[in-house]
Amino acid sequence: MKYGTQTAIARRLVFIAVLAVARLSASNEYYVSIDGNDSNDGKPQTPFRTFRKGISVLAPGDTLYVKNGTYKGIIDYGAFRSGTSWEQPVTVAAHPGHRPVIVPPGDGEACLYIVDTKYFILDGFVLDSAPNGQGVGITWGTGFPQAHHIELRNCEIRNSKGQGILTGGDGCRFINLEVHDNGIDDGFTHGIYLNADRCVIDGGKYYRNANWGIHVYPKATNTTVRNVRCFENGATGLGLVWGSNNVAYNNLVYRNGSGIHLSGDSPCAYNNTVYGNRGEGLSVANAGNGPRGTRKADVRNNIVFGNESEIADYATGTGTVLSNNFTSDPLFVDAAAGDFRLRPDSPAIDLGADL
Repeated sequence: MKYGTQTAIARRLVFIAVLAVARLSASNEYYVSIDGNDSNDGKPQTPFRTFRKGISVLAPGDTLYVKNGTYKGIIDYGAFRSGTSWEQPVTVAAHPGHRPVIVPPGDGEACLYIVDTKYFILDGFVLDSAPNGQGVGITWGTGFPQAHHIELRNCEIRNSKGQGILTGGDGCRFINLEVHDNGIDDGFTHGIYLNADRCVIDGGKYYRNANWGIHVYPKATNTTVRNVRCFENGATGLGLVWGSNNVAYNNLVYRNGSGIHLSGDSPCAYNNTVYGNRGEGLSVANAGNGPRGTRKADVRNNIVFGNESEIADYATGTGTVLSNNFTSDPLFVDAAAGDFRLRPDSPAIDLGADL
């Protein structure tokens, strides 16, 4: 290749890189405040007044910052804006140092119902459904334009009469959430009820929900639950139920009705701590290869101790692995206070298998 050709190619690559940076830098920031006005332009000194108006002006790459106050949520179709990728999402975030509250727009309604939207991030809000509302819905059921690749981050979701979060949207991410005191004692309302493909629940706390803390069910696939605390839920703390290729690892599940439940096709549970649940600590159920049967469950490196029973294996089907799970006293630092670090003299140290 001649030098001149190389130079031309290099210049073109530089031009493309500069153009890409220019496009990314073209994103805008808008602001909402309870003392603003929806006839304003949404700039820092002239903010909008309502959550709805702020969202309506957003384009891919834009961010809306919301200051302290209580705002009515949105449940109607077409109100949310979409990004084009995780690199160019639409972001609605609490203003730094603020913690705004979203409430249902009407009695019995949800704080948010997100439909026909993608690459949308909500960061840093309290969603409070009291006294008679619902939490967050992300495309549940058939006949609706699907929302997918929605991220809820650093939010608190509380006091829903139904699910805290109800989602059928693929590719969603639930990062560092506090989901608590949701549901009624009917067996069907949970902290999060997830029925979608390729979702991630990472970090945060799910507690005092009426039934399950985390319910991954019934057609969820390729979903990961990790680094979560599930405690004091009325029924099961964490369940991977009926779906396929779902995995739970590095979770703390304690003082629930029962701990971790697995069923479906090829669920995995690794490196979890399951303690002090009123029923079974860790159960693998629904044997056989039918649509509700467990196939090839992989359950290893879990500490399961102090439950009514530790590990329950209900004839789990061909290929299941239940090995290297520690069921003796691991000598936690202070389990009563929720400190599940191991003491230096713990017999569980260095017993994990290489996965």
